[in-house]
Amino acid sequence: MKLFKAACIFLFSLFSCTSDKTNHVGLLGSREFLISPPEHGFVTQRPASKWEESMLTGNGTIGAMVIGDPLNDRLILSHEKLFLPLYPPYPAPDLGSRLETIRGLILQGKSEEASAEMIKAGEDVGIDDMIWTNPLVPACQLEIVTENVDSVDRYTRGVNFETGETMVAWQTGRNIYERRVFSSRADSVIVMKISSPTNSKISTKLRLVQLPVDNKGNGEEQEFAFSDVVEEVIASVSAEGKLKYVTKFRKKWDGSLKGFVVETQIQADGGTVNTDDVWFKVEDAKSITIFTRIVLSYDLPVAMQTGKGWLNDSYETLLDRHQEIHAEMFNRFSLKLTDEERKYVPPEELLTLSSIGNLKAELVEQLCKAARYILISSTGELPPTLQGIWGGTWLPAWSSDFTLNGNVPSAIASGLNTNLKEVTKAHINYMYSMIDDFKANAEELFGAPGIFVPSRSSSSGSTYHYGDFYPHLFWFTGNSWTSHFFYDYWQYTGDERFLNEKAIPFMLASMDFYEFILTKGDNGKYMIIPSYSPEVAPINEHPLAINATMDIAGLKQLLRNLLTLAKQGHLETDRVAKWNAILHNLPAYEIDEGGDLKEWIWPTYHNENSHRHASHLYPLFYEVDPEFILRPELKQAAITAIENRMKYRRERGGAEMAFGLVQKGLAAAHIGDTEHAYECVDYLCNSYWSPAFTSYHDPGEIFNIDISGGLPAVVTEMIVQSSSSEVVLLPALPAEWPKGEIVGVQTRTGVTIDITWNQSKPESAYILANRNTTFKIHFKHRSWDIALKKDQSILLEM
Repeated sequence: MKLFKAACIFLFSLFSCTSDKTNHVGLLGSREFLISPPEHGFVTQRPASKWEESMLTGNGTIGAMVIGDPLNDRLILSHEKLFLPLYPPYPAPDLGSRLETIRGLILQGKSEEASAEMIKAGEDVGIDDMIWTNPLVPACQLEIVTENVDSVDRYTRGVNFETGETMVAWQTGRNIYERRVFSSRADSVIVMKISSPTNSKISTKLRLVQLPVDNKGNGEEQEFAFSDVVEEVIASVSAEGKLKYVTKFRKKWDGSLKGFVVETQIQADGGTVNTDDVWFKVEDAKSITIFTRIVLSYDLPVAMQTGKGWLNDSYETLLDRHQEIHAEMFNRFSLKLTDEERKYVPPEELLTLSSIGNLKAELVEQLCKAARYILISSTGELPPTLQGIWGGTWLPAWSSDFTLNGNVPSAIASGLNTNLKEVTKAHINYMYSMIDDFKANAEELFGAPGIFVPSRSSSSGSTYHYGDFYPHLFWFTGNSWTSHFFYDYWQYTGDERFLNEKAIPFMLASMDFYEFILTKGDNGKYMIIPSYSPEVAPINEHPLAINATMDIAGLKQLLRNLLTLAKQGHLETDRVAKWNAILHNLPAYEIDEGGDLKEWIWPTYHNENSHRHASHLYPLFYEVDPEFILRPELKQAAITAIENRMKYRRERGGAEMAFGLVQKGLAAAHIGDTEHAYECVDYLCNSYWSPAFTSYHDPGEIFNIDISGGLPAVVTEMIVQSSSSEVVLLPALPAEWPKGEIVGVQTRTGVTIDITWNQSKPESAYILANRNTTFKIHFKHRSWDIALKKDQSILLEM
């Protein structure tokens, strides 16, 4: 590896860079950027110090983390479905035959013994340890070594959010070089161009190679030897400029991923080319264009090529085709909280200028753009995993799976209201594709009808991830929460075919399971027992409990939605009376002696507020549960609950698990608790972003995209909220945002709305109907009646 000369010496590696903060490549304070700052995006002279600070590009299916080292660059290549076949299917523990025993023990206050029954059920079928989901792993890396260059000045890198293009530029003497990369949505290929604005000759060598493999995961009890999971790796290079990297997996079962192939085609404009065993070398070229594809193989033998021909179009033509799609998705929504013209400030400085308690509105704007870019780039056939489609290790934190008890709902939270329905639709389609697994879960785990949605999934929906203190097999909100995404997608889009073909069948299957799992107490009220509030227990108790508020709230929500569909004539059923009886006999929400909304509706349980989750606020995550309107004291209890959980976070700079702030922020916004909603945004912006505007799970660590969906969702709900019959303007607008504009907000009334406001009052609202609709708009004590036909619009001057 070459070293930068003199004061610019800098060693890049895959996972870290040895860096003195005062000794970056180029002059950090000079602002002599070799790349002009894009209108939407960033440029910086600060190199990546670790792979988590890479530049991101993706088309939802394939993508790359671009380290951006001028002399020794790496593109860590990824595919949204590349889940390492590490855990073969296991038989389901028979919990159904033990259910009454488990219930009896919990009612006697013997939850640890009840948990032991769950553990024994697993041991009976050979499960003696926590089983993880198959992890999302990178395919390999494309290494690009610059030849005949021994110094670097004016280093610049950046990302254009509107085009999806990453950029690296540097100067050597009088020569300037650039590398640009994007992942094409139009042509399903990753494209790189190496060029020189000064028409300098380019010499470089390239190869495909595997990432170094950690044998232990990030903070998790997982490990493996590479040879245990990979049977064969074949890397080749041809004189025609084709690189190939084939991986065959050792572990195989019906339906598992058997391997994959990465193909890279290199096209040099001028110069000479030659090869050795692994490198393709180009000398004195005018420019070099590189195309990369990734194809997965679920059959044997593993495919040795992608089976597709290569493109003859120029980089610029391909970028134009991609940008037409990507930019349309990005520009559907925008947020402006400041109106003055500002000199460009790079991300690391903007993050430094802002601090907790002194949140800069410009930072909120920029992070909402970055978040949208990340979400678009990682939404394909599947929704984003914990790490989107990217990763820099073969054992990512929590397998980089779909963690359904909070992470995924945060990641897709802004799909509907910020006009990016693709991410919500991807989640819905993924969940519906797993419905046979969910049916098997219900039958094999509990002997129950309907479906059981687990707490996490990846390549399979039948996952038995649980342990003594993590009894995820008794978390039942997965059914109702997923059902709500189906229902809400219909509310926003009005798609009747989707409602009939997917939403209603999924909701009914969920309800079939609930009707089985419910039990009645001595007072005739229904109970959910056992019940689990994710990853937390009542004080001095085991987490296997009774009537978690989240479980009860989710079921009430599902019942109300089904009853609404029946009342409106969308659903013909003879179960309306039964559902009404269940709804009216579920326990009411409770408030403890300290005024806190209880996390378990059971007299002997007390909230553990030193915790990252806030699952008991589920009744407020979306449309406010009607009980909170009928009983105003519940709203105050929710405010107390938010305050109690924020105390824990204030002591820790926001604390671990950023999506817990999304939960609290949404709940606060929906009950007009502006102070707490803004505080959540304050922490979300100031504690969880890297200098490359990539997001973290904890302050400053664990690459994770949960808040890339969650942050814009909270901000938008503070400005516009909706139900099927009304739109509310500026319901939780903080004093810090007295003037602004939001464009492209989708609502449950079937309209898209653009709003400008000044002095904390709406000035105008442009409304475009996506279907025939009648509704009211509210701002404080004022209201407007709106009736529009599809494609009609109206401008309200307020």
